[in-house]
Amino acid sequence: RSRPAVLDTVAAAVTDHPLVSGVVGSLGATTLLVLFVYMAFTLILLPLAIVGLLAELVVILYGQLAGGYAVGTRLPITHDGVATLAGIGVLLGALELVGFVPYLGGLAQLAVAVIGFGAVVNTYFGLQRFEPVTIPDGS
Repeated sequence: RSRPAVLDTVAAAVTDHPLVSGVVGSLGATTLLVLFVYMAFTLILLPLAIVGLLAELVVILYGQLAGGYAVGTRLPITHDGVATLAGIGVLLGALELVGFVPYLGGLAQLAVAVIGFGAVVNTYFGLQRFEPVTIPDGS
């Protein structure tokens, strides 16, 4: 609430570049998950693997928060904090309703989580706006 520009930056990456955020999120989350599972096989690295999995969960939740902020800015509510809270409620409620559809609901929930994860990573946790790479003219 004290830094709405941070949430706005991640929300802009979610809405403006969902394909790039989805690819980065799926690759990043899958790679980290495999890494933490491999780390859990050793007794010495087990605590670090648990901390890493919790950190990955926090990043996913941060992506959900930014998605809720993006939904909340489109609601007819003037106060930013209330709009964000309402947007999170609408987003999570819609994801819960979509989850009742077999297979497609789970894929939609996974897609939203992965796109949020990728948007958080692409924007460095909202500290820098994501600008995709452009190819210069050959002239």
